[in-house]
Amino acid sequence: MSGLQALAPGVFQRHRPETTALYEVVRDNLETLYGAIGDGAIAVRIPKHARKELEAYLDCGLLCRGFARLKCEGCGEKRLVGVLLQGPRICGVPEYVES
Repeated sequence: MSGLQALAPGVFQRHRPETTALYEVVRDNLETLYGAIGDGAIAVRIPKHARKELEAYLDCGLLCRGFARLKCEGCGEKRLVGVLLQGPRICGVPEYVES
């Protein structure tokens, strides 16, 4: 499913960051960027909080990094939703409660 394709109202679609071009670019180049900065090849400084966010982005939404099992109180449907256990990052999960 492309990012531009609309879902029917009320249909939950799990966020899959690992399928996006941005995720691929960050995943494939973050360590190279850090290395170039460390070697002095690039004269920039990335603040510690920005590094943490970039690294957290690579874990966000991946079920292997943490998930919540949610259940709809209305219909009983269950879903796994990727979450970052380091912070409140459950997005787009209305009408679902932990089961």
